[in-house]
Amino acid sequence: MCPGHHCSAIVLCNFTVLYWLDGSSRMHQPWRRSKAGFTLLEVLVSLVLLSLIMSVSLSALFTLNQSSKRINQTSSSLDEMRLVSAFIREKLTLAHFPRGNASFFQSSLPLAGESDSLVLLSVMRAHQDQGGLHVMRFRMTQDEGLVFEWLPYVPQRVEVDWVYANSLSLLPEIDGFQIFYEDEDGQVSSQWRHLEKLPTYITVLIEQSKRDWPAIRVRVLGAYG
Repeated sequence: MCPGHHCSAIVLCNFTVLYWLDGSSRMHQPWRRSKAGFTLLEVLVSLVLLSLIMSVSLSALFTLNQSSKRINQTSSSLDEMRLVSAFIREKLTLAHFPRGNASFFQSSLPLAGESDSLVLLSVMRAHQDQGGLHVMRFRMTQDEGLVFEWLPYVPQRVEVDWVYANSLSLLPEIDGFQIFYEDEDGQVSSQWRHLEKLPTYITVLIEQSKRDWPAIRVRVLGAYG
């Protein structure tokens, strides 16, 4: 090989090495720039993902809040049903005859029952009022729903003046209130007008649009002496 050709080969090799080094430098420049910061596309993608995460989180919190409200409402509704049912059961179970021959209201009946109202003599516990025997009335009204009224029992009193009675709205919103009376033979009626005896069972039906009430069927202990 001639000296001229040898020099040309050396120059060509040197040029190739320099070109390769320059190309490698250019290839690594974008990678070094990407390490210095984020591109606009990366920022946009991150914002979209963040907004999706926030949306899902807010939706989950809203659903949890609504579920908690529904649970509280259901719990309050069940508590009200339980308390009202227990109160009615207690008063009907403890129905009494008047003492001796004294009557406590004009009709002289120990219990006067209609399809939507009931007057009876029963027991109030000490923590509920003064305690002892009271004349009581359950009835349905347009303004106050299911109302419970009571007065202390006075043997000498012939007629009850409900104007002076204590009053409590058991269920302010009510669509229907029915009472059925059953005697010892199993005969059921929507009225009770017997002077000498109490019904064996009393069934109370309450209707409300927002919830279903089970029938309240009570055995009257006073009917058995």
